[in-house]
Amino acid sequence: MPGVRTTVIDMRLVFFVVALTASFASADFKRLHAERATATSFLESNWNKYQENYHPTYVLDDDPTTAWVEGAEGDGVGEALTVKVSALNKARALRLVITPGYQKSKALFAANGTPTSLEVVVRDAQEKQTASKVLEVAAKWGSQTFDLPLTGGLASVTITIKAVKAGTKYRDTCLSDLQLFVDSDVPYDKRVEEAKRTAMLAWKQERLAAAKYFGALPVTYPFASTSWTVKDDANEFSRRYTSVSEPNGEGGFLKGVKNPKFVELDALLDRGTLPEGFDAATFKTLRSLVKDSKGGAWFSVSSKAPFRMPDGLEDLILPEVLPLVRATDVTFFEASKPELALTLRPVKRETAVPREAALSTVKLLEGTATAPKRAFAKHVEVVFERADYELTTWLLLEWGDDGLLRTVTFWREEFEVSGGGRMMDEGTNPKDYPPEVRTAVSQSAGAWSLSVSDGKITQIARLLLLSIRNDPEGIEGLQADEGIRAITSVFTPRPKK
Repeated sequence: MPGVRTTVIDMRLVFFVVALTASFASADFKRLHAERATATSFLESNWNKYQENYHPTYVLDDDPTTAWVEGAEGDGVGEALTVKVSALNKARALRLVITPGYQKSKALFAANGTPTSLEVVVRDAQEKQTASKVLEVAAKWGSQTFDLPLTGGLASVTITIKAVKAGTKYRDTCLSDLQLFVDSDVPYDKRVEEAKRTAMLAWKQERLAAAKYFGALPVTYPFASTSWTVKDDANEFSRRYTSVSEPNGEGGFLKGVKNPKFVELDALLDRGTLPEGFDAATFKTLRSLVKDSKGGAWFSVSSKAPFRMPDGLEDLILPEVLPLVRATDVTFFEASKPELALTLRPVKRETAVPREAALSTVKLLEGTATAPKRAFAKHVEVVFERADYELTTWLLLEWGDDGLLRTVTFWREEFEVSGGGRMMDEGTNPKDYPPEVRTAVSQSAGAWSLSVSDGKITQIARLLLLSIRNDPEGIEGLQADEGIRAITSVFTPRPKK
């Protein structure tokens, strides 16, 4: 009978909810911190044009008197906030503690918009979606807690505004704070998380100095704006499998039929069979230099002044390469070491996770040391976190007559290094670790193209080919869309309000 069937279904739903609630109650949630948050927009006005009080990172400071305030027209429906956290291969659940609205005062809370519906999307380190849920948020004072079951890894959390309670005075929707906690068997490293929080708070204190710097807008500053937005367009270029089967329950598959036409990225570059928009000749030149870079004029590089990046571009270009954006602000001098020689050093920048990195000596292909036109270099970075990662990037750089970079073509190899347990053995010299195993994680190739007007960079376009080589211990099972992805990103200045 229909009534009986409905009752059975309802009871199953009750049992499911009870079981799920019990599992959350027994979970061991640990706090995850982040150095930065990004957003599709944030509010800017003439009086806070450079200090940017409403930056998305303010949701991370556990201070309800600061907030992310979206900057779109209207009530901000569709605007999104993203927080990248320590990448975990497996996690059972995510807990979000949300402080909605602008809780600096009751008056500002009422005057501004408060989100009442938020869509949460969780992705792993390979940008695979592992969970999504729409949260119904009460437009009231204080914090609210939500638990979300996960079926795979965790590396980033994106929250999109779906509905809003409008403010009585301003059409700006606000989020004061966001705290993230995870339940996972991956060993928790409190030092890593506390270091990220320390770096975030240091950034917060540095905002005033940055405001003073950008407010002055020195004539040598090469960018047209202090805040930029990004538009991404991603598509599958080549799949590794024609089909997959037998889901493993964790977002992957146990079996797959390999695509006989699939070609790995390194072979693709050697053959020059690249998607539209990728300059095959330039990549061939870069690859030939990677294989044989001997001879020629080699230079070391010294920066004349500290370099600051605008909001929205902080993670776009490698930090050690940033001084080369304006070649007139660096000194090229004859190298005393062999080509591509480098010594890794701790990265001196606002970063929580310990890193060592270096840019190699630079091979000048065209131009002179005072007016470089074309050069080749290598960049190496080692990231020490729960797992350690080695990234090696080869670069082909081209400048215009004004000394500003026009294009940067790159080829990158990323490896996960296991066996050292670096972050779990504080105080041990990395040189004393036992033999390590290097597992290929990804290969990527791409180019940054910089548009210039009146001596200022007015747009940056990035083309990226990304091939993920999954670690079978990290992600159990094949991925349905595993292969090579082509990603186009366009960075443009954000208009001031």
